[in-house]
Amino acid sequence: MKLSGKKATQLLEVKKVKVGDKGYKYVSEFVTIAEVEVNQEDIDNVNEKKASSDVATDSELSFWTNSLSKVKELFGFSSTAYADTATDQQTTSKWVGNVKGYVSVYYHQDSLPGLEDSIDMNYIQTWWTAGTGSFVSNRKAVMEQRGKSHWGDHLNSTEIKTVYPSSNAVQKFDVPDAWYPVFEGFVGASSSSTAVINGSSYSLSVVNKVR
Repeated sequence: MKLSGKKATQLLEVKKVKVGDKGYKYVSEFVTIAEVEVNQEDIDNVNEKKASSDVATDSELSFWTNSLSKVKELFGFSSTAYADTATDQQTTSKWVGNVKGYVSVYYHQDSLPGLEDSIDMNYIQTWWTAGTGSFVSNRKAVMEQRGKSHWGDHLNSTEIKTVYPSSNAVQKFDVPDAWYPVFEGFVGASSSSTAVINGSSYSLSVVNKVR
C-alpha cells in the first residue's frame, strides 16, 4: 500500500515589536513556510539508499536544492539582503578656528527582487584635530537611519543611537544589526563638541547625511 502526505517546513520567526514610545522587545513564533508533497515510495527509496551509504545521492541533493530554491522564490529572499560589508563611505568636516571635526559614514546597498534599492549603514567614524592653544571637550555623536523599509513588519523605520567618543583620535562605532535598510530616507551621523580656543569656548557641529 502506498501512503502519501505533506511534509511541512517551519522556521522560528523573530519580530521586533515596539513597546511604548521608547523601547522595543523581540517576540518569536514558529511559522510554516512551505509544504512538500511526499509519498511512501519516495520514503522507501531514500531509506534504502541511506542503509547502504551516508552520502547523499545527486537526486537527493537536487530535491533539497530545488525545494530551498522554491522557498526563497516564494518569500523573496535575496543573497544581497542584509549584507554586512561596507562598500561606500562619505566624509564631512567642519571647523571653528584651528579646531576641525570629522564624521565618516560607511554603508552599502541592499535589495529585494523587484523592489527599489535600499541603503544600510554599517558603521561611523569620528575624529577631531586641534591646533596649538586649543582642545576639544563634550564630544558626542548620533547615528540615524530613517525612511521606508522593505524589511520587517512595518513600512516606516526610525533608528537612532548616541555614542560618546573618548578622544580626538579616530574612533569607530558600529550600527546595531537590528536596524532595517531604508529607502526614501537617509542614513547618516552627526557630531557635536565644544572647541576651546585660547580660553574661549565655541560649539562645533558636523552633519553627514547620505541620500
